[in-house]
Amino acid sequence: MPPILVGALCQFRRLEFSKRLRICLAFSAIVSLFSLYFVHANIPPQHFDGSSRLGTNQENVPHVADPALSNFWVKLESHLEQAKPECSKIKANRFCSLDGQFNPLPIDISFGACNPIDLIFQPGQHDHPRPDHIKMDEKNFACMQKSHDTMVASARSLAPTLPYQNGTSGIVMMGGGQFNFLVLLSLRMLRRSGSKLPVQVFLANAGEYDDVMCNEHFPALNASCQILTTTLSATPNAAKISQYQYKAFAILFSSFENVFFLDADAFVAFNPDPIFTSTPFTTKGLVTWPDLWAETSSPLFFKMANIPVTPVSRYSSDSGVLLYSKRKHAASLILATYYNYYGPNFYYPLLSQGAHGQGDKETYLHAALALGLDAWHVKTPLWQIGTWNKRKFSRIGMGQHWPHDDYAISAGANKRVRPFVLHINNPFKMVPSKMFGFWTPTRKSGKRVRIMGTKASMKEWFGYDVEAVAWGEMKKLACELGMECSKVTEYYDSVFQHAA
Repeated sequence: MPPILVGALCQFRRLEFSKRLRICLAFSAIVSLFSLYFVHANIPPQHFDGSSRLGTNQENVPHVADPALSNFWVKLESHLEQAKPECSKIKANRFCSLDGQFNPLPIDISFGACNPIDLIFQPGQHDHPRPDHIKMDEKNFACMQKSHDTMVASARSLAPTLPYQNGTSGIVMMGGGQFNFLVLLSLRMLRRSGSKLPVQVFLANAGEYDDVMCNEHFPALNASCQILTTTLSATPNAAKISQYQYKAFAILFSSFENVFFLDADAFVAFNPDPIFTSTPFTTKGLVTWPDLWAETSSPLFFKMANIPVTPVSRYSSDSGVLLYSKRKHAASLILATYYNYYGPNFYYPLLSQGAHGQGDKETYLHAALALGLDAWHVKTPLWQIGTWNKRKFSRIGMGQHWPHDDYAISAGANKRVRPFVLHINNPFKMVPSKMFGFWTPTRKSGKRVRIMGTKASMKEWFGYDVEAVAWGEMKKLACELGMECSKVTEYYDSVFQHAA
């Protein structure tokens, strides 16, 4: 062992037990926070290794923008600039609690700060006081409120001009780079479910365009590629967007009147088509699903939006699954776009205060709240997807429920809430090149294992083995695209094909 480590270990052993315990707890908290960050972080787009059957041909990249959409964006960007917060950046003053004491350990909010309410939050049992970790002087608050008031008025005036194809419904996803494989897997599961909905796959820019994907694989599954910068380039001096900000623009720029947004790493277990013709969508026009943790937006947001401050009474939102009616919620979608446009320096910390998964997640529901528009946040908590190994649970993702069942129960119906979407958002996602290393969810005690749950639990919840079906589709894709075909085949055959 290196001398410096020997010395450090000796000094550590000389400390009192309570101090050693605090150091261990602090170290464990830091490791946990990094793990949580990677679970929820957007992995930067990159192309797969060995993707010989995929390729980019820049000559085939479509560059013609929809004139009506470009004109709308030019107007919207002008309003966004007029409402720009010329204020000090917002930061959450967060401190982690160790041994029941608040210790001066400020956590960078980009990694998700320690939030004690997450440990005890159970909606419906009792409301919790709203956390207040953002300090803002009167001058800066007035600046933020003026900016917000300006954009609220703009959102209302621009809403009737938002272009979309009346009466259309479809699915919107973000693709590009390594996410293309996940989109394809999700599309395969979508078509297996019997869905006939068209899909628009948005790419951040022309550099993400893949000729084979966009002209062969996606169209074969009734999906088309859309490039954000094709429209955004109409205002070359506009602020640049990235990561979490893309989602709001993809929903806004899609041609569908009714949008079901799915993250690339999420897929449906059942046909989603009836979701557009049933409550709560037909009555509310905006449906969001819960995340793992409590909703922790700042009291300052409520004051700024001139609405009453409410206690914490619900889970935060999982923005990987969203349902939008532009006819009912064009104004709130425009306001949510504003929250995301100025999100990293202002609205992300204001609406999450450094809590886990901070990003666009709270912008959609709070935009509706600020405008006094109705929405439905699914009340049935998500279920954690994963497997037990002795007493340790390995979480691989989150499961979301069918909103109509959830809505019916709130109205007094006595029925089971069916599962609906599986959001496999662990750090490895379902990317073949990342799922078969030594330290991955597919291996326990030296052998390959299931990652989503037992066969019995899958059949009990879904009526069929959804994990086996998903891996079957993944095997076909991996071999068709020349991506870790042998490893995926070996895993599928040993875990599913030959399993009892």
